[in-house]
Formats: sequence, structure tokens, C-alpha cells
Amino acid sequence: MRVLAESGSYSASTTYTILSGSSVSGSFDPLVSTNFAFLDAALSYSATDVLLTLTRNDISFAELGLTPNETAAASGLESLPNASELKDAVTGLSADGARTAFNQVSGEAHASAAGQMLEDSAILRGTALKRLTQEAFDRRFEGGDLAFEGTRIWGEALGSFGRARAADTAFGSSRNMGGLVAGIEARPTDNVMAGIMAGYTGSYLDSKPLGSSATVTAYHAGVYGSYDFAATDWGAVSLRGGASYSWQDISTRRNVNFASISQRLARTMAPGRCRASASWPMATCSAA
Repeated sequence: MRVLAESGSYSASTTYTILSGSSVSGSFDPLVSTNFAFLDAALSYSATDVLLTLTRNDISFAELGLTPNETAAASGLESLPNASELKDAVTGLSADGARTAFNQVSGEAHASAAGQMLEDSAILRGTALKRLTQEAFDRRFEGGDLAFEGTRIWGEALGSFGRARAADTAFGSSRNMGGLVAGIEARPTDNVMAGIMAGYTGSYLDSKPLGSSATVTAYHAGVYGSYDFAATDWGAVSLRGGASYSWQDISTRRNVNFASISQRLARTMAPGRCRASASWPMATCSAA
């Protein structure tokens, strides 16, 4: 006899009547094969019935995890009370079905959203340092003709898209980002440049294998500046720095569909992030 796993919830020990009649004669092969990962099957007989008993074996959920995410999720599921609907649903799965369940409950979308949040919050830092570097180049290597005096307003549109390939530890996902950064900057003296900036970014991540997605929206504000030592004894040295803060909203949505479980989970978070940076580049090139 072969017993195959079907969708449903299974307790640690369940007995089913598979044949019933006025009397039972003969018997099946006592060796019952099954594709249950966590249940062993055994037959027993009464005068009128053939009974199938499924009993929880000694294989832990975590033993079937092939990645850190699967193993961690499996350990969390097994720590639930025995009457838990989630735990009972996993108990009746095959090995492949169990791994699918572990990945669905792992919340990988939250980690992906956190990574995108870090990437988005670094945009202002990169934009500010890019402007400071370009200004230093304009003043030193273009004869100063491109350098500005006084105050100016600037703006920059942002956009990117890409895909993270699946790895041994995570599923693949696609992402796209768009936004706008603008600011105002001034040069009160020949050696000093200072500016303020603000921006908005919106990012969307999608992992089709897991049926999960995340949206990260953020408002950014920051300050930046530089001090040029070119007119001092230090020569071609400048100090550049900046600080920014990001107000972010993260919304995640993911499907959890296995056995008797069918849920669409959503979560919203609103973290903030502060960044600061500084550098002191030295010009090392010379011209004859």
C-alpha cells in the first residue's frame, strides 16, 4: 500500500478507517510506503475494519531545510504549540512541500525591503558627494571657468531597475526605483561651499517565486558642504561632508498557500534612517 500526502491538517497521531465490512479476512503487506516527510504510516485490523494510523516520526522540521531561511523558518514553526493550525498543516506535507512552506513563511520580502531601504537612503549621500566632487573638478582642472559664484538651484531625476538572481540562500527578485532630488547651494567664500537638499524616492520589489512584493517610499532631507585648503599651506586638499535623514514607509505583501493554509499577509512599517559621511581627498596629479 502507498499513502500520498494531500492538503489538510494532521495531528501527531491520527487513525483512519480505510476499509469497513461485516468482516475482514487477509491482510495487506505490512510495509506501507508514503511520501509524508514527518509522518509514518502503519496498518492495523479489527474484526470489521482496516485501519491506517499516521504517527509523527522523529524527523524535525529543520532537518529538511536546505537554506538558512528554510531552517530558521522550520525551527520557528516547530516551536509552535501542538494544536497550532500552521504546525499541523506542515506535519502532513512531503519534503518538497515542506520546503515550499518554510520559504513562504520565512518573510524574505522583509529582508529584501530592508536592503532596498538602505540603498534608497544612500542616494542623497551619493548625490551630495557627486556635486562636491564635480565642483572641485570645475575649479581646479578647468581653469576655474566652470566654477560658480553666489547661489544656485539644482535638480536631478533618479531612476533604475534591475534583478537580483536567485542564490543558495535567497530567491530572485526584480526591482525598480524612481524619484527626484533637488537642492540649493551657495559659495559664501572662495574656500567654502554649502548646500541643502531634499528628495523623494519610490521603489517596488517583486519576487514571483514566493508570491511576495514590497513597496518602499521615502522622503529625504540633507545638508552638505566642503572646505577647500587650496589657498592655504595644505595645498590641494579639501574636506567634504554631509548628513541626511530619510523618512520611509515600507509595505510588504506575501502569499502563504500550502496544505489547508491560504492567506494573503500584509505589513506596513515606517522606520527612519540617519546618515553622515566625510572625506578628505588630496589631488595627486600634476601638469608640466
